[in-house]
Order: sequence, then C-alpha cells, then structure tokens
Amino acid sequence: IKGYDPNANVIQSVKLPEEEKEAEPSATKTIKDEKIGNPYSEESIKKLFDDAKNIEKILNQRLKDQDELFNQ
Repeated sequence: IKGYDPNANVIQSVKLPEEEKEAEPSATKTIKDEKIGNPYSEESIKKLFDDAKNIEKILNQRLKDQDELFNQ
C-alpha cells in the first residue's frame, strides 16, 4: 500500500524579484498595472454589462413565451 502525505509541498517555491518603489504611487494605476498592463478598458466593461443585461432580457422573454405556450 502506498500512502501520500496531502500536506507535503511537492512544488518548489519561486523567489520573486523585489519590486522597485516609486516616489508617489499613481491614484488610478497600481504598480502591477503598469508592469503587465490592463487589458480591460472602461468602454469594454460597460459593453460587457450591457450585453449581459440584453441576454437577460432575451432569456426572460423566452421564459415568458414558454410559460404562455404551456398554459394554453
């Protein structure tokens, strides 16, 4: 019978490079955002929410149509 210790760490840890500190951090961007960049724009987020609301309206309308068909 083989047994495994579930608490054993089998992955070696990685040392992260130390971050350089700015004189004054920006109020709108964090240091991480500047390094990797932010892939999301304000417009795309607004469009995503609008699309989700439209999908919700479509699904609610389909449910309403199905209820009408079943209740005839």
